[in-house]
Amino acid sequence: MVLPGERVPDAALINQDGREIHFSDFAGRALLVTFIYTRCPMPDFCPRLSSQFAQIHNELKKNPEDYAKTHLLTISFDPKYDTPLVLRKYGLAYLDGDASGFSHWDFATTNPKDLRRLAEAFGLRYEGENDQISHAMDIVLIAPNGTVAQYWSTNWTWTELMASMQNAAHVTAAARKK
Repeated sequence: MVLPGERVPDAALINQDGREIHFSDFAGRALLVTFIYTRCPMPDFCPRLSSQFAQIHNELKKNPEDYAKTHLLTISFDPKYDTPLVLRKYGLAYLDGDASGFSHWDFATTNPKDLRRLAEAFGLRYEGENDQISHAMDIVLIAPNGTVAQYWSTNWTWTELMASMQNAAHVTAAARKK
């Protein structure tokens, strides 16, 4: 497991637009990452994570400086079903139909091997059976320098996540100015 202060593996992901992205693409910004799957039937799991990220996105959008220094990334646990087209439709529902939000919040998938590698790196456990995926609700904050800044499990609020993200973005910016 990647510990706070350690560099995140730079796996290739495919976003909602079918474009390949990497964690390194977000260098210089605080990156908040979570894992979901679009067919999740449990309202307190994936839909909750996505709703909370939507609140963070909407709040950050009110402050252009914070918006520019942060990014959200939602990665699917279900690469077979959650294609870029499915992720785009899912993401638009949380972005109130505004595709311009994808410039700040990516919904991505990857191949099963890289998904397993990322899950292991972040200490996430997940297991699929039929169309259901049992998983932890972990969230990872990656600092602008590409290292893990903080982890959350089940005990968090969107305001706490956003404040930690803003702090990571501003601390790093202040350190660069010195």
